[in-house]
Amino acid sequence: MRYKPRLPSPQPSPSASITQRVGLTNVSVSYSRPSMRGRKIFGDVRPYGKVWRTGANSPTKLMVSDEVTINGTKVPKGKYAVFSIPDQNEWTVILSKDTTLNEGNYKETSDLAL
Repeated sequence: MRYKPRLPSPQPSPSASITQRVGLTNVSVSYSRPSMRGRKIFGDVRPYGKVWRTGANSPTKLMVSDEVTINGTKVPKGKYAVFSIPDQNEWTVILSKDTTLNEGNYKETSDLAL
């Protein structure tokens, strides 16, 4: 019997990350964007008005090396999951203290900032 090695195939929705120094703070974002493949994502695959994990393969992660203020809320240094509630005209963006959550187990009690 001949062994055929399995080559890993790329995820259908590409992952990426970026780190930027803003003032004295390092800000990192790790995310995966939905591969549309001819589909309408928002309002179809992802319904309007429902919590979304803001990432195709897993929730987007935001990491800050120092305390920052976002939309008037002090965000301590650390790592956060990004959720959102898409709508046709505007989105609600949510930072969650629990980076293990997904849409299926999302808990409002873990929200830090809106």
